Amino acid sequence: MSCTWLITGGAGFIGSHLVEAVLARGDAAVVLDDCSTGSLANLAAVAGHPRLTVLRGSVCDDLLVDEAMARADRVVHLAAAVANFAWLEVRVSPTESLGFDDSEWFPAQLKLEGDRFPVPTGPGLGVEFNEALAKQHALKLWEPPHLRRRDGSYTNW
Repeated sequence: MSCTWLITGGAGFIGSHLVEAVLARGDAAVVLDDCSTGSLANLAAVAGHPRLTVLRGSVCDDLLVDEAMARADRVVHLAAAVANFAWLEVRVSPTESLGFDDSEWFPAQLKLEGDRFPVPTGPGLGVEFNEALAKQHALKLWEPPHLRRRDGSYTNW
């Protein structure tokens, strides 16, 4: 028996592959995505599929989420804000780090606008690293850059 899957973030890299797999197994897919980090181009392989519905909007829109949920038997939530971190931290030794808030090393940074980070139009997270300064100081990283979350934990990118 087929079912309908609601896939938030379905226009993202992972979500679009899940959409393809859901449709390939004979099920229906409802994609809810605001395309702030994903792209409808990721769904090109299944564009126009009769069992695919794409709702362009935010998971923060209660009415749209209610509408999408009413159509679904199963839900996979993959929608997420890219800039869900407090700062980028680059460790240059076990005891020394360059913080994301250091404008000499990180000249362009995302700025919180109200309760949201604006999504950059170019590639990456909207963070620039001063590579010329790093070369000038012969900077060698002690470990790969990672993101420090607001709760103090870390994640690699």
